[in-house]
Amino acid sequence: MVLGLAIAVGLGLALRALMKRRQGRPRAFGQPVERDRDVGRTDLLRHARAGLEPQAYHDEQVWRDLDLTLVLGGLDRTHSWIGLQCLRDRLSRRDASAADLRALDAEASFMVDAAARRAWYADRLDPLGEWSAGALAGLFWGALPPTPWFRPWLLVLSWAMVAALVATVLKPAWFVLIIAVASVNLAVKSVLKQRIEPWLPAMRSLPDFLRVTTTFAHADDTALAGPLDELRAASPTIRSLRGAVRWARLDAGGDSAIAGTAAEFSQVMHEFLNLAFLLDVNGFYSVARRLDRDREMIRRAFLAIGRIDMAISLASVRVSTTWTRPAPGSPRTLRVQGLVHPLVAEPVGTDAVIADRSWLVTGSNMSGKSTFLRALGVGAVMAQSLGMVFARRWEGPSVRVLTSIGRSDAVAEGTSYYLAEVERIKVLLDAAAAADPCLFLLDELYRGTNTPERVAAALAVLEHLDRAPHVVVVATHDLELLHWLAGRYESWHFREEVTSGGLTFDYRLRPGGSSTRNALALLEVMGYPAPLVARSREVVGQPPPQVVSGRSVTGAADGAGSGGQSPPPASRASNSSTDA
Repeated sequence: MVLGLAIAVGLGLALRALMKRRQGRPRAFGQPVERDRDVGRTDLLRHARAGLEPQAYHDEQVWRDLDLTLVLGGLDRTHSWIGLQCLRDRLSRRDASAADLRALDAEASFMVDAAARRAWYADRLDPLGEWSAGALAGLFWGALPPTPWFRPWLLVLSWAMVAALVATVLKPAWFVLIIAVASVNLAVKSVLKQRIEPWLPAMRSLPDFLRVTTTFAHADDTALAGPLDELRAASPTIRSLRGAVRWARLDAGGDSAIAGTAAEFSQVMHEFLNLAFLLDVNGFYSVARRLDRDREMIRRAFLAIGRIDMAISLASVRVSTTWTRPAPGSPRTLRVQGLVHPLVAEPVGTDAVIADRSWLVTGSNMSGKSTFLRALGVGAVMAQSLGMVFARRWEGPSVRVLTSIGRSDAVAEGTSYYLAEVERIKVLLDAAAAADPCLFLLDELYRGTNTPERVAAALAVLEHLDRAPHVVVVATHDLELLHWLAGRYESWHFREEVTSGGLTFDYRLRPGGSSTRNALALLEVMGYPAPLVARSREVVGQPPPQVVSGRSVTGAADGAGSGGQSPPPASRASNSSTDA
């Protein structure tokens, strides 16, 4: 029985290693990566580090408004979960120093130029691309369960099973000892399973993490001196972990590298060994004790590996797109040439010079206003986190990016669309009172309420935000703001043409306010009934009716007949966009 067990275990481990070796596949340099980017796992590192230093990160609204999850997908050419998590964390941060950005630039440039070394690092990172490796960040930054008081007895039970097997070989009648010890171990495993099970996938990838750390620590590439020095400093700690990891290596979880019958056989063997010898339980607590002792050094090794993989990813992006290194600029000044949004398939580059005055951007629907705002935001975020921008030129100071672009009802919190926006704008107003320079990006302020109050509130907010050292770029359909903010805000617009074939846009930014509209033309292009479109055109040129004592009053004669009441100032102001 013992011999058969040994042979089965050997075959299982050999099959596992063979399937892992077959799993590795070449990846085309410079091409996007198709992978399942589970948001929860991708965000593990950022959530952990943001909890320790929240002031170093952009807020979640900025991430959502700028579609940075999709931007991350375009930037992700990493080979490991560690690299992806570090890239996600890095893109979220706003505290990178100039020296750190220069170092990251040198590392990415090295990966572009040194193809052989790049391939060497990539091949060794591939095992950390398995699904289980995505849980390592939680193991290193998470709060591990406390060690139970009966921890010494777990080792006794493991050795008791070994003794029972030896005794059974000498005297088969003692097989009852195996049953007795297995019953106790099964009960112990049932008690502890819920405590340690969430951490077992990370345990499965821990040996690969230690192997990569040790291998990279022996590398000698000057351009990667920063992360390699960190790995060399962590080597003694890594060596001390190896013994504990041998206990923890086997677990009952699935493995993406093994499929079909091989997976079933491997899992059955793992489950048997863990139940009989409590390997996973003993291994977990042994590793957890060492992690608590050396956690800071292990975290530094994790970030160093992620940094190397991130450099490979950025190098791959650089060879496949147009980009530039950001240059420092004067306060309240931003100069860009050929700025594009990375998610647009066939982008039209935008040139802009924002100098000492904020911008008011108008234009019809779909003309490019919101895309321009997001391109500016993505550029500012990437400039200060990754040291690269999708443009031919980017010159400007380091700023805190704050946005109010994409909004919706917060149904779970019982918050209306308008109230959610009011709360968000309050965050921007608070930031404007601070000394740190901000780039405020706003799209259609207060669109959730009526026109007169929307224009009045938007005007007051934009006047309040427009102060040194901040820059405000706002997109709006409310042409009244062009008049009220003349002299404080520069006016720019996007234009479209309505033809028999539909709407055409050139996505070019032009000076001045917009003089065209396409809302009603779009109804016609989309095939709305002709009488409906005609009625809409008829109404748009008329002043809105007044409501007096519950009655709709239209025209001057009606106004005189009801006591000569004239439209209130707010109503007259609301018609200025029509007059324009």
